[in-house]
Amino acid sequence: MLYYLVSYFSKGNPLAAGPAIMGAPENYIARPTKGEATSASEEHSNITIVELKKMYSKKIPITMATAYDFPSAVHVDLAGIDVVLVGDSLGMVVLGYDTTLPVTFDEILHHCRAVSRGCKRPLLVGDLPFGSYEISAQ
Repeated sequence: MLYYLVSYFSKGNPLAAGPAIMGAPENYIARPTKGEATSASEEHSNITIVELKKMYSKKIPITMATAYDFPSAVHVDLAGIDVVLVGDSLGMVVLGYDTTLPVTFDEILHHCRAVSRGCKRPLLVGDLPFGSYEISAQ
C-alpha cells in the first residue's frame, strides 16, 4: 500500500482512517491513496479548483508535487497527490540550463503534455516561463 504524510488538522478529520506511519510525529497520519478510500465520498476521480476550495474550507490538507515527465507523473498519481506542478525549474533539473530564464513556453507545454498522460486525478498546473506574460514594449 502506498501512503504519504499529511498534516492532521482536527480530530474529526476523515483522513485519520489510515494507519500511522512508523516513526512519524503524532500530528501526522497516513492518508489512503486512490482506491483505498474509506467511503465513496472520499475518493475523487479528478481534482478541480472547486474540489480544492471544498478541501480548504473543511481543513483537509492539500498536497502538491512537481513532475516533469511521464514516469514521475505516474508516481504522483499513484500517491494520491492533489495538485501536480510542471515548473520552469525543469530548465535546470531536466534540460540542463544554468538558470530558468531560457525555458520557453513550448518546452513547458511539451512537459505538461507528458505529465498529463501520466496522471489523471491531480489538478495540473503549468508555469508560465519568465517574461512570457509581460506586455510588449512595441
